[in-house]
Amino acid sequence: MVEKRGALRFPTDLEANCQTADASWASRLCNISTGGCMITLPEGGLPGDATLRLRIRGVAAIDADVVWQHRSHAGVRFRAPLHPAVIEHLGFALPAGDWESTLRTARRTASDSPELRG
Repeated sequence: MVEKRGALRFPTDLEANCQTADASWASRLCNISTGGCMITLPEGGLPGDATLRLRIRGVAAIDADVVWQHRSHAGVRFRAPLHPAVIEHLGFALPAGDWESTLRTARRTASDSPELRG
């Protein structure tokens, strides 16, 4: 089975502070892309429809939606895709020529998202 992903994911161990309406916790990002990331969850998990705010040092706050949870991890989709420059700021290098492709994918994802259209 081939996994379809809209953006290149980078394995990481970045620290992040996460916050929902009911909880906040120190988390680790297991991977990150322009469209989302995988985070560690607080004990007991989160409500299934959780919306959260991620704060990563050196990056503006990121609003995201939880799209899956399994054991102590969750996958989140950023409400607004990150600009590839943010990924590079975090220390990850996009392959030559991927900037344009990543920007097109991020723009397409943003335009297809009903939450972002208003």
